[in-house]
Amino acid sequence: GPARLARAAGVPVLVCALEPLPGGRAFRLDVRRLADGDDCATRMTQRVADALSVAILRAPGWWLWMTAARAG
Repeated sequence: GPARLARAAGVPVLVCALEPLPGGRAFRLDVRRLADGDDCATRMTQRVADALSVAILRAPGWWLWMTAARAG
């Protein structure tokens, strides 16, 4: 998971998402750095999922599987 990869590489865990700006022709890159030092892979994986959930809820139409699920 992300915690193990980050620990092995000696880098922090970052969660990134593009967020459309009004008009849909430009995007804002949202980068969240999750707290360092959490060696528990399960907790870190949950924190990554939580951060991605926030991004999806902000703009669900930009996430393909969310759009397909709403259309069907």
